Amino acid sequence: MHILGLGNSVSTPDPINGLEAEIIVAHSKEELEQLGIASKVKGRVVLWNKPFGSYDDSVVFRSLGVVWAQEHGAVASLVRSVAPFSLQSPHTGFTDSANIPAAAISHEDAGLLERSLKRHLQDPERFPDWPKVKLIMGASREPQSRISRNTIIELKGRERPDEIVVVGGHIDSWDVGSGAVDDGAGCFIAWETIRQLSRLRRPLRRTVRVVFWTSEEDTSAGGRVYAKNHPETDTERHVFAFESDTGVFDPYGIAFAPGRRHQAGSSESVIRDSYDFMTAAGEYFMGARKDLGYPGAGKYVLPDGEGEDIVPLCEQGVACAMFVPADPFPLPYSTSPMAVGKESTKNHKHNHLKEPRRPVDNGYFYYHHAEADTVEAFTPDQLKRSAAVMAIWTYIAAESTVEL
Repeated sequence: MHILGLGNSVSTPDPINGLEAEIIVAHSKEELEQLGIASKVKGRVVLWNKPFGSYDDSVVFRSLGVVWAQEHGAVASLVRSVAPFSLQSPHTGFTDSANIPAAAISHEDAGLLERSLKRHLQDPERFPDWPKVKLIMGASREPQSRISRNTIIELKGRERPDEIVVVGGHIDSWDVGSGAVDDGAGCFIAWETIRQLSRLRRPLRRTVRVVFWTSEEDTSAGGRVYAKNHPETDTERHVFAFESDTGVFDPYGIAFAPGRRHQAGSSESVIRDSYDFMTAAGEYFMGARKDLGYPGAGKYVLPDGEGEDIVPLCEQGVACAMFVPADPFPLPYSTSPMAVGKESTKNHKHNHLKEPRRPVDNGYFYYHHAEADTVEAFTPDQLKRSAAVMAIWTYIAAESTVEL
């Protein structure tokens, strides 16, 4: 099988010879519970083989599947890789703590195992052997390093140096691939943002702080510790937190969550004012530009801007945004339900030049936590354009007279 152990998994009881056991297939927690009641789980390897619908719907089986399987006496948990597409490519990721091993396998192998089990169950006379897997894992939870730090670069503001616009990505990655997509490129465009802004003749109104957060893939400790070490006070406060962590392809815009003056109790009109300001700013600075990849690149504003590293700041009332790339796989090849203009689908060979594009969705997960996560996933021009868009949005937040 094509397999990757999941982060936080234990090894097989015998890390040299592994374990061998029959498989049982489940597509939901409810189905597993029914199988458990029927005594069909104990002593077996549970295979979670739910096809990808969305990341949020599918990742629960990677993170909690091993716990649910253990509760019913399983000896291991395998999960169909959380991705929309596969060329025998497993995708890893974090899983909750359990005392049985957990691993991800490719879509093709998951399908083969389920078909083998169905064949046995439907015709046990012709196929008398219940399918088995032999699993050998030598995983360890012991940390290789004791200390991991955030990296911080700062550009002091000219008028309000105590008001912080924080921008960044996470500097850690999984061990497969090179981490270029998740999240080396995000760190790069944040670095390039502050480098470009430092070249302005007049310093920005507010302080811009770039952070490369550590340990996002393992409990998001970097983001939590940063928020703890830089609390909101009368002498220093964050006015905008901006993160890139969904790949860097062609730029699309941002996902935005209003800040402290838009907390519970604020009127819809006040919240709308903040979105309207950001939408107008995006149109003003990027609506007519022709050098960012396609018409309108970078200007779009979507809701829900809380990224994994900046959530602790968002929860304190800071205005937050996520950098949003355009999906790297244009229609008609993508299964995304998001619509594009009819003109865009007439000639898919040139779809990358058409308007409108759509924000990243399934395309990012082709590379996510897999060997495919390398610099070949994007181009130098895409990095430059995305850095330009991040710099523009950072400039807007740093210079704004509007409370975001």
